[in-house]
Amino acid sequence: EIAFVREKCSKLPELNPSWHKIYLLAAGAGLRASEIYQVKFEDLRTLNGQHFLFLPFATKRQKLKGTNFTEKVGISDQVFNDLKAYENGNPSELIVGAIGNLQRVHKAFARFLRDECGFTDNKPVHRLRKLLGARLATGPGLYHAARTLRNSITVCEKFYSDLVEHKNNFEV
Repeated sequence: EIAFVREKCSKLPELNPSWHKIYLLAAGAGLRASEIYQVKFEDLRTLNGQHFLFLPFATKRQKLKGTNFTEKVGISDQVFNDLKAYENGNPSELIVGAIGNLQRVHKAFARFLRDECGFTDNKPVHRLRKLLGARLATGPGLYHAARTLRNSITVCEKFYSDLVEHKNNFEV
């Protein structure tokens, strides 16, 4: 499934750059739909040679709402570089951008995932997050999956550890 999805989504930069950015943020950073549309280019940062997305907004985790806490999500060199390539010199711009009706864009990308990738999930964009979680849980381990997805070990074990078995290099 992962190889098939990667192959289908490899055409997204030419087909629809907005969809490609959504794909990178979901499949490469494990962001939820509510987070994808809030991320700015300035949230892409490098610390000690590692690439991160800083999420300075309230996320789904209750304990963070109403605080100034910033969550940090590790991302691969490829995802970092692919996202940075879309930056047009304005770091405060949203990565996916103010492209009109975001709900319409999200639904269109979800339709692409259903039609082209064969997703049958109720939330196909969230399936990309689940696939990343499964790859992390069955590869580097549950702790790494929990850290990246900002979930508990229990949640990662329950929902991600048995989705896929793979041996690849996490390219998206």
